[in-house]
Parts: sequence; C-alpha cells; structure tokens
Amino acid sequence: GIFGIKFDPASSHAVVRNCVFEYCRAGIALPSHSLVEWCEHTYPGFYEFSEEVRQRNGGELRTYPLVKDYHPGNWYESGIADYAYGMESPPVNCEFRYNFMHELFDGEGLGNFDDSESHHNVYLHCYDNSVELEGWQKGFASRNLRFHHNLLLSCPGAPISHQNPEELEGPHYVYRNVIYGYDAHGWNPWVFIKSKCYGKGNGFYYYQNLFWAESAELYWNEREWPQEWLDSFAFKNNIFVVTERFARPTGPVDSEQRFEAAGNIVVSPAADRAILSALLREGGRQLSQPEELVLRNPGKLDFALLPGSPAVDAGVRIPGFNDNAVNTPDIGPFELGEDVYPDWPRPRRTVFDVNPPARISGEELPLRLRFLEEVEP
Repeated sequence: GIFGIKFDPASSHAVVRNCVFEYCRAGIALPSHSLVEWCEHTYPGFYEFSEEVRQRNGGELRTYPLVKDYHPGNWYESGIADYAYGMESPPVNCEFRYNFMHELFDGEGLGNFDDSESHHNVYLHCYDNSVELEGWQKGFASRNLRFHHNLLLSCPGAPISHQNPEELEGPHYVYRNVIYGYDAHGWNPWVFIKSKCYGKGNGFYYYQNLFWAESAELYWNEREWPQEWLDSFAFKNNIFVVTERFARPTGPVDSEQRFEAAGNIVVSPAADRAILSALLREGGRQLSQPEELVLRNPGKLDFALLPGSPAVDAGVRIPGFNDNAVNTPDIGPFELGEDVYPDWPRPRRTVFDVNPPARISGEELPLRLRFLEEVEP
C-alpha cells in the first residue's frame, strides 16, 4: 500500500506515536503542526535481497538500478512521512524524532515540509537516501529545515540529499549527525551529499558532523552546472574520515574553493589535494589514521571524544549551534565529556508518553518562531 495512515489535508496537529509501518510506500500522510515519534518504517527482507544480489554480482551492490529499472515508478520512493495529498503548499511546523527507518529505498522526506525538523533518529540500509531534504511537488520549496543529532548507517547512494533545482530554496541546517559506512553496503557511498541544488537553493550549513567511509566524494557536482550554489554551502567543525580514497567532486577546476570552510578535521591517507585544501581552510587539520582521533569505541558506534583528542578545543564558534561549549568548541558531533553511548541518538528503551507534546499544547514556540529567535549564521 501507499500509506499506513492518511490524514486529511485540512486537519492539523496530528500526533503519531509507537507505530510500525511495514511494506508501506510511505508511513503517514501528514498535515501541518504534526509530530511523529517512536515509529518504525521498513520493508523486511530488503537487506537480505540486496545482499544476495551483491553476492551474485561479484560484490557490486545493484539495489539502486534494480529498483529504478524494474519496478513501477516511485514504488519505493517515499519515507516514513509525506505531505497530506491535496495540499497546495507544504505542511509547516512538523517534527520527527526517535524514529527507526531501515531496509528502505528512501528513509525520510523532510523536504516535503517547511519550517520543520528531524532529530534523534536512526537510519539503516536506506539504499537511495537516508533523508531527502527536497520535495517534488510544485511550489514545495523545502524552506527552513533542520536535520540534527541523527545516526545514519550504511547508505550506498547518498545519505543526505538536496536535489530539486526547480523548487528547492532552503536554508537547510545539518548538524551533529553521525554518517557511518557500517558494513559492505555502505562503506563506499556514491557521495556523502546529493547536492543538485543550483537555481533557487540558498544556504546549506553543515556543522559539527562526523562522516566516515572507505571511499567517497563529499558532494555531487557537474561541470555543466551553474556553480553559484556552492557559495551558499558551509562546512564547519566537521570530521571527515575516509580511509581509502577521498576524491575531488566533479566540477570546474577550483570550484571547491567556493564553499565556506572552517575548523574541519580530515582523516585520510589518500585525499585529493583539491578537496583537502578546501576543507582545511581556517584552522583545519589533517590526520592519517582514525585512531588519531582518540574516540572511545567507534567499532561499537560509540564516538565520544576522549581526553587527548585533537578535536578537543579545536573548533570555531558558530552562534546558535555551539554556544554551550566549555572553553573553545570541540570538533565533531559531541563535546568532550558528553556521555552519549548507548542511548544516542534514541534511548534503547521506548518511552511512551500520553501527555500532549509541548509544541502541541502551546507550551513551546512553533519551529518557525524558534528559528527566528536564534542567531542565524
């Protein structure tokens, strides 16, 4: 089926909790001012299918062309939530938290909403994109979106996507996420960021994230594209671990010098000089091996900083995003002393709360007003 739950577009303030959506193209069709939490969206068996195909193709993962070429259009291409069909403008002030999206083609379609956020979720084995920050409906500009404090595991396509130059406007704030290859399906993604966002796109801010793969390009670019979109990208206080080949994105020579960069760490013994020099501007640092980061236990998804890490007190200040840092901000998703394992990004025990969420009861400002109160970069 298409939807597990479908709301009328004229409704408002939907709260969906503790639901499992299996074999649904999309979990929920949502109106404005909605909350989705502690839910699961999955196609059971999709991982096993992909692994068998990989084994039969000499280790080459062929899930993407199989889905695109041999299934009806858009068969798998919706995430846990979509806009309520019939809406002529996108839903606003929606929030997605503590959800688990796995064994899917696309995990989440946050770009179908405006003034909304997604945080503290887990995405595993999403074979196209873990999250799509673009919408495909006419007039859906994907404005003012925040994607933060999430764990993205094993996405062979592009874990994060901003691609619809005809509609997408932004801004998009992507911060304090962990993007990790995890297994043979995800160690070599096509790109980290699917960035076909020239045209109207303006303002793509990547702060305090950890990207970890064997080989990858940072973002998608083509020589024939207009290049002004890169002027509105910023990479600050991120850690990039690429243990084999960190390639320069395709595009005109020196185009990677257009984005803003500060306080990044690149861990790669074979990084292309062009992308390396671009990311290491304004106080960046290169390391050779992941062990030099001095993280607690990344093999068990515990990425906490330990004393002696070169990421400690090495970042730049980003008003509104690391104001609570002690001394100088650290680099990466966690500050030294922040004990996040094993209950990050979502507690291991599901919490069912029957009380109205603060943002539904009116005790908390709508997201759009909260954004306006913060100091924008």
